[in-house]
This record gives sequence, C-alpha cells and structure tokens, in this order.
Amino acid sequence: MERILNYMHAHETGAISQYVGQLRIGSACCPLAQTDQPLALTADNTGFSDVAHSSRQFHAARGLAPGHYRRQFRERHDSLNSAKARHGNGREDPGSVTV
Repeated sequence: MERILNYMHAHETGAISQYVGQLRIGSACCPLAQTDQPLALTADNTGFSDVAHSSRQFHAARGLAPGHYRRQFRERHDSLNSAKARHGNGREDPGSVTV
C-alpha cells in the first residue's frame, strides 16, 4: 500500500525532493525582490547548502539567475511606480488638506 501511495504522490506532484526545491525557490523570490541581502544569505536562509547550487536550481526553475530576477523585478516595479507618479494613482496625499 505504501508503494502505491508513494507512486501516486510522485506521479501527481513529482518527487519529494523536487517539491522541497520548489518551496525553497518560491521562498527565495520574496527576499530577492524586496531586499538587498546578498544572494548567499538568501540561499542560506532558504535551506540551500551553497549559493552556486541555489543559483543553478533557481535558474532551472525560473529561467533566469537570481540576480537577474532581482533586477528584472525592480525594473518592473520602478516603471510601475513611475507610471503611477505621472498619471496619479487616484489617491490624495495624506499630508495635503483641501479647504
């Protein structure tokens, strides 16, 4: 019975190690996008043994290196903020008072 359950799990979700790897990559995305912490620290905090291994795994999963992911995310975020600043975001500045 256990063999059947293992087979079904592997067939549906992939091997356990692949699943854990996907979780690690997913948890690395947020600090890469929102902080300036070194890639080695991000790798360590997400459970990878070294930065080179995490970079290879990240590239395989996301199609780009962690540093490139960070730059690309920031460029998109900056361009969205610029567009909001140019066109307004429909909100009043909390410091301004209209009388």
